[in-house]
Amino acid sequence: MYKIESSSLIYNIFFTKKQIMFISVLCLLFLIKLRWPKIKSFIHLLRYRYGDDTVDTFRSYEKHLLKYHKTGKDLWFLNQCKFFEITPTFLNIKFSNEDYGSLPICKKLKKDLLQHEINKK
Repeated sequence: MYKIESSSLIYNIFFTKKQIMFISVLCLLFLIKLRWPKIKSFIHLLRYRYGDDTVDTFRSYEKHLLKYHKTGKDLWFLNQCKFFEITPTFLNIKFSNEDYGSLPICKKLKKDLLQHEINKK
């Protein structure tokens, strides 16, 4: 009797489109409430359902994923410095005389240090 089809006359008689959407949203919220317990934290949910080993594995994955993204950003920065021929501040070397920094051998040293940092990453 409550067959819902968009082209049928029954749809137009019993429910409007807004009512169908409202019912759908209520059903979805009800299913979500059934699926997830009242524990708010995702980690507590993992611990509750799968145990401490799974939480440790997940935390380890999180830590390695953060390191991976940080390394990617570091590599991007170092390659941009190399492309634009800029020396990052952590590679600046202080010489006893400021004029030594403009010597070709010092510039080559800074380029080599930058390339070493890129290769090390």
